[in-house]
Amino acid sequence: MKVLISTSQHPASAQLVQMLAGAEKVIFGDCCVSYPSQQSNSLAHQILTFCLDQQVTEVFPLRFTELKALQNAKVLFEEFGIKVFAPDLVFSKPAALADSYASLSSGLLQLGYPSQRVALADADGRGGLITIDDAVKEPSQIWSGIQSLSFTQLGKWFNQAAFKTLACYNIGESLQQHYVLLRGQKISCVQNLDAEILKQVQQKLRAVEGLYHLATSENEILRLTPAVI
Repeated sequence: MKVLISTSQHPASAQLVQMLAGAEKVIFGDCCVSYPSQQSNSLAHQILTFCLDQQVTEVFPLRFTELKALQNAKVLFEEFGIKVFAPDLVFSKPAALADSYASLSSGLLQLGYPSQRVALADADGRGGLITIDDAVKEPSQIWSGIQSLSFTQLGKWFNQAAFKTLACYNIGESLQQHYVLLRGQKISCVQNLDAEILKQVQQKLRAVEGLYHLATSENEILRLTPAVI
């Protein structure tokens, strides 16, 4: 069994390799010269050609463009004996949605910021949750590694005309984020999940296989989405 993980740049890539114990070989698409560009007009067909050339039997798309392309091509891949883990299941329980920087600013105040802790996420499902923490001085790349940013940094990142809708979440004292793999009948996670959270995950996934990003607070699932950047 040879497994294709589309990118080595995803924060979950190394964890996914660990959870795929038993795979004959794992290859990263972005480490191969022949792997297609994200801008391709026929991305799914080109990934299929790559998989056939490399004798890949399982595919994990970890970038948003790949996920969307392969969600509609699962049957095509299956005809060639290739299984695509491209789930379309999304669970999200935001307290508010913001479609502009003005609505984001006012929405944060309505959610009780700064006395109440608030986290943000891309409404389309990219990346994880980012908490607003005014003690943070130097954020890194947005949506793929950064954990917190200050309100001032929030303005620098998002106060622009091309504003993408954000989901806003009230969180308690702690915010836990994990990557969870459902493959076959088995749920895997590098970290140990609370038994109650694991039960909730099983109920929400409904046997839809794939790699997911899980965000929880106060023993409640806030967001469970395909793990893509």
